[in-house]
Amino acid sequence: MGDDRIATGLAYVCHHAEELRRNLNDDGSDPDKPLQRLRTALAEKASEDELHELLEAIHLAVIQATGDPWGVFGHEAGRSVVVGVAPIEIVYRCPLDRCAGRTRDQLIGEARCEMSGRGLRRERLA
Repeated sequence: MGDDRIATGLAYVCHHAEELRRNLNDDGSDPDKPLQRLRTALAEKASEDELHELLEAIHLAVIQATGDPWGVFGHEAGRSVVVGVAPIEIVYRCPLDRCAGRTRDQLIGEARCEMSGRGLRRERLA
């Protein structure tokens, strides 16, 4: 799994964190649930392999819980969270430099990373 796939998977999870928490019955109190494990792994600067494993677990959990065949990675084929595509001029980058970030229209409320709680970095595209 490449950095780009991890980045877009993390961007999807971060952007849809509240929905995923509801669908996966994960309120953040159980450290063994996939979303909380991912949050911990990001805080501990986990390796690419560890992030791949955790994203895959969330992907499978989403498919099982919702029947959504897109899961976490399906957006690569049909749902787009990739930033930096014209005519977007402002993007909000991941404070951990791990996910693909978000565009303004993808933000709900404050520009914060759902995984780390830190503010997203606002950048103008060149």
